[in-house]
Amino acid sequence: MSNLKEILKVHISEDRVVKMTSDMIRIESYPGIPQRETKVAQYIKDVFDTYGIPCELKEVEDGRCNVIAILDSGNPGKTIMLNGHLDTVPPYGWEEACEPK
Repeated sequence: MSNLKEILKVHISEDRVVKMTSDMIRIESYPGIPQRETKVAQYIKDVFDTYGIPCELKEVEDGRCNVIAILDSGNPGKTIMLNGHLDTVPPYGWEEACEPK
């Protein structure tokens, strides 16, 4: 496992992960926001595009998209699927809800 961590550290810096996470927190993605999941999905797609990772946006409902990417090593073996939520809860009056701390 530590070998995998070292490999990832070479390709993904902690600063980059913090920046991407902060960027996504700033994207309002709660119910009532037009294109709520689509804005986050587009951000992730743009990151994948930057790294040449083939991907697509898949609209599942009006204004609600998922991003789908497949990384194929070309080698047979086990597969891993990562899945997560793109939307968030409303800020409920919290003035800086979408500002990372």
